[in-house]
Amino acid sequence: MTVDVTFWARYAFAESQIIEALQTVAGTRLRVVRDSQEAIGAVDDTDFFVLVDAPAEEARAFMARVSSGTGRLAAMHFNSAGIEGFSSAGMPDAIRITQVKGALAPGIAEHVFALLLGLTRNLPASLAAQGRNSWSAPEQESLSELRGKTMLLVGLGHIGRSVARLAKAFDMRVLVANRTARDESGIDEIFGLQRLDECLPGADVVVLSIALTPDTRHIIDRRRLDLMRETALLVNVGRGGLVDTNALADALIGGHLGGAGIDVAEPEPLAPDHLLWQAPNLIVTAHCSGISESGARRIAGQARESLVAWLAERQGQKP
Repeated sequence: MTVDVTFWARYAFAESQIIEALQTVAGTRLRVVRDSQEAIGAVDDTDFFVLVDAPAEEARAFMARVSSGTGRLAAMHFNSAGIEGFSSAGMPDAIRITQVKGALAPGIAEHVFALLLGLTRNLPASLAAQGRNSWSAPEQESLSELRGKTMLLVGLGHIGRSVARLAKAFDMRVLVANRTARDESGIDEIFGLQRLDECLPGADVVVLSIALTPDTRHIIDRRRLDLMRETALLVNVGRGGLVDTNALADALIGGHLGGAGIDVAEPEPLAPDHLLWQAPNLIVTAHCSGISESGARRIAGQARESLVAWLAERQGQKP
């Protein structure tokens, strides 16, 4: 019997690779949809759904259709590590849920260091001078090194571990604040998340990659920004909601923070008139830290593996 698979292609990234990978699975018929209405309409005659997280309203509408009991959806594979929208909507226990794991971590870790090196070597000033056809170096006081500095990672999933490995190549001391405090190779010290306040004052660099939950929303707020060194750098490659955006803008403009690199914001897209755009020592990238050809192939491979494993389970075989 042919199994119906639907891929909700919300984004162009990795779309062709995912389609190609899923089409190679024998005994399946693939449909590609590109908006929420198409996706909801496909629920009733789909066995296996491949998708990414969606805004809460779209996720609720999708899951309401799933929960209506008129369809045969049995499994969902998320190409996104975060599924906050769908988690808030609630997912029936009867549906098998899998997620991508670590596919984008190597590229995101490199992006973290692109942001950090851009800040420590004041690349925005050099690029601005280049745009003016001007051979002029940044002010000496704006240039620094990462070597020997202390990095605090907030969150130690696949991304955090990849960042930690690169940090050690820069001879950095690596501290971690995480939900669970367990020993990890390559980590100098690890603390429970409840000890974040005592970790922040000693960090030269703070990197956020923890999942966004009600407990971690605005985990870096005005009070915690005040705990950080005035020379410290903040990098957020997790979710925009981890940081109080207005407080970050005030800290940078007021000179209470050395600099920041953000790949995510709250809200997204950041409004053109938002105060944060006026902040000094800031590098903004538009939620692209995980994009790479290698990452796309890894995402596609994991989607295929999840489908193959589910088919094998369904048939009572080993994948």
